Amino acid sequence: MIFTQVIWGGKVPIPVVVGLLVIGTLAVTAVARMQSTSIVGFWMVGLLVYFWAALSKLTLKYKIIAFASLSFVAIIYLKSDLFTQTLESTRFAVLLGGGGLSSLDGRLELMSDFGRQFAVGPVFGHFSAEVMAGSGIGNYPHSLLSFLTHTGLVGTALLCVVLFLSYSRRFPVRRLSQPDVQQLMFMSAILALGTAYTFMTWSVFWFMLGFMCKMPIPKAAGEAR
Repeated sequence: MIFTQVIWGGKVPIPVVVGLLVIGTLAVTAVARMQSTSIVGFWMVGLLVYFWAALSKLTLKYKIIAFASLSFVAIIYLKSDLFTQTLESTRFAVLLGGGGLSSLDGRLELMSDFGRQFAVGPVFGHFSAEVMAGSGIGNYPHSLLSFLTHTGLVGTALLCVVLFLSYSRRFPVRRLSQPDVQQLMFMSAILALGTAYTFMTWSVFWFMLGFMCKMPIPKAAGEAR
């Protein structure tokens, strides 16, 4: 998504936007069918960040065309057998049937052990905190709060320093180029999602943290905000 912004200087052609929507949705569907339903949340956030930025720079005529095209593609997908079969074969089937989302319920239950696991090594943490606390292997909080339980206050403080340095060099946001603005928004979304349902080893988080180490590019003179 960011790459397309770089190539077209923030003015991505409508066919590219629609094509990315189709390919991305199919890819997310494939991952969701493997029971990794958390990818749906990430994709929804990605759509808001990317497509809003892509469409906001278009003239009214092209906004209408883009909105009509996206609506048409969305209707076809929602009425397709692929979408129906995906709902029936994933955890969303239970949710639509009035039940709870098992992965969410399980994560909330694990959060109740946070205090005991943090107490194992509050300063430097312990990489087997869930075992030492009696919760069982792998029964750690599925949240970036797991930095506290597994790396302690010291490790979490180091992470906060890295995040502070990454963010501080990008303020004020109005001086950033469009790709860098999107990069910042994606990182913020990943932080929010990671705090909601992933462990500290989430590869997406570490990829974006490394990506944030690149030097921000200021917007060109005269470029619209």
